[in-house]
Amino acid sequence: MKCSKCGKENKDTAKYCSGCGAPLEQPEHSGEEKKKASEKNKWLTGAGIVILIAVLIAVGMVLFQKKKEKEFQQLVVSADRYLEEMDYQKAEDSYREILKVDPSRKSAYTGIIQAYYYQGKEEEIEEVINDAEEHISDTEGFDEILYWQEVKRRIQTYLDFMAETEERIPRGGFQVKNRALQTFGLSFLKNVDLDGDGIDEMLVAYTDKMLEDQESQLEYTLEVWAYKEGKMEKVHTGELCKMNSDRAVVLEYMEDGTVQFVSTKVPDGLSKTYYAYKDGKIVADIAIERKIQPSSVMVNGQEVTEEELENYTEKYKAANSKEYILHGHAASGFYSHEFDKTKLELEYQLRAVEGCYKCAIKKANGESIKEEGNIQNGNYMSVSDESGMYLNAYTGENQKKVLQIRYYYFNDIGMNFETVEFEYDKESGIYQEVADESSYILSIAQDGDSVSVLIKSRDSGYGMDAQLLRETQYDSVEAHEKSNEISMDEAEIHEKLVEHYKKGTEDSDGDDLAVMQGSVWGSTYSTIVRCGMPGNPSASQKLYDVEVNMNTGEVTQTRVLTDNKVVKFNLNE
Repeated sequence: MKCSKCGKENKDTAKYCSGCGAPLEQPEHSGEEKKKASEKNKWLTGAGIVILIAVLIAVGMVLFQKKKEKEFQQLVVSADRYLEEMDYQKAEDSYREILKVDPSRKSAYTGIIQAYYYQGKEEEIEEVINDAEEHISDTEGFDEILYWQEVKRRIQTYLDFMAETEERIPRGGFQVKNRALQTFGLSFLKNVDLDGDGIDEMLVAYTDKMLEDQESQLEYTLEVWAYKEGKMEKVHTGELCKMNSDRAVVLEYMEDGTVQFVSTKVPDGLSKTYYAYKDGKIVADIAIERKIQPSSVMVNGQEVTEEELENYTEKYKAANSKEYILHGHAASGFYSHEFDKTKLELEYQLRAVEGCYKCAIKKANGESIKEEGNIQNGNYMSVSDESGMYLNAYTGENQKKVLQIRYYYFNDIGMNFETVEFEYDKESGIYQEVADESSYILSIAQDGDSVSVLIKSRDSGYGMDAQLLRETQYDSVEAHEKSNEISMDEAEIHEKLVEHYKKGTEDSDGDDLAVMQGSVWGSTYSTIVRCGMPGNPSASQKLYDVEVNMNTGEVTQTRVLTDNKVVKFNLNE
């Protein structure tokens, strides 16, 4: 740029002349240059605004996301707290809000399952599980929940059926005259797995006569009911087995694990039909009819020789027969109480399965059940025709150990049934009866899978001492399913027991021991071992109570003659 005063050349950016110091006049830009400069300034200003807005949005989104995450975490904490505080409806609502945000969160599904369980909405649990399986891949534990839910539903259906049957056919009582038993009304109800599939059927026997009718001869009806699709369905109506003047429910326990019942159609009992339950129907497995005049034998409507009859009935020779006399000369009168024994057993099973069901729900949610007291959570039993005891040991809702003891015994009055509940008191270290006023004294101790129980009534003074064995079938789904698979039959067990005791024990030589024929209750074979009585060669006394697990061959031997010492061994080893 040239100075207008002195003519010296200066830099274009200079404001004053370097020669004379006079102010330099800036040349004016052309219109095009001004326009470009203006547009550049506008662009820079707009870009700055956009950048600023973007930064503000990004910051806002981050802050918003953090707020949402905080609210979500608070929702999770609140849902878990509601569940812990037993406010189950709020817990359910909160878990559902969680799933709206994160439908793949397993703990929300298991939380809803727990809330449903405690609210008694068990029928809706399956729907929650189905929904979960559509959104998450980790479904471990859900099958176990559904398994125990179905078992519980089935047992509850049995108990409901018993109540409905008792209302439909009132129990009419019984009497014993001249050593003969006579039952009236609803005389017999028992759960029996006829087809060996692990699901019991119900046998019901009754007469329409009551005790006051005083008829000398009564006719009974036998019904068989099956559990189908969540309800009981009648699959058979027939008659009892008639043996001269006696009337009885006769069951044949077959080698293949199935059970058949016997019916006769003529008073002299010469015509017998053995019924089996196959493919959801009661079918006549074999019908045998004998005629005296002229002498003949018919099998399934065809005349056969005695030799041919032998071939037909071969499988029944190894069967264990059980007779429940309802009218006639029974050894004792306790068969009229089969209804009560069945109810007691089913209540015990329901409590055991309830524990498995609850444990499966908690396990699916990553929780564990705390234990206290000296008795391990589990289910224990020891039963026979004359007496029996069931024990459910579990952790209650208040996190205290609970013992439910159900037992029955037979005395001169008849069959007696008791149910008592105890709760562990941590401060005193003892089990206290759950009642306004204590009526029972309890002494209990555990040694491995065996529990010794002594319970005594303060009112009657009667005490029952029992050695209970833990039922491992409630340990897992696999164990429960396997418990229905009888791997050893009664004849095999008795033979192996005889071989074992021939070798002698610490208490007696083998020549002095005798193994009695046993009986089956579920998957347990029970018998006694007798020994000689010193000073009286012709007499014997009971030395051991023996129980055998028919699935595993495990034997529990209790020395009842002296100190109730328990010894275990396995018939398969």
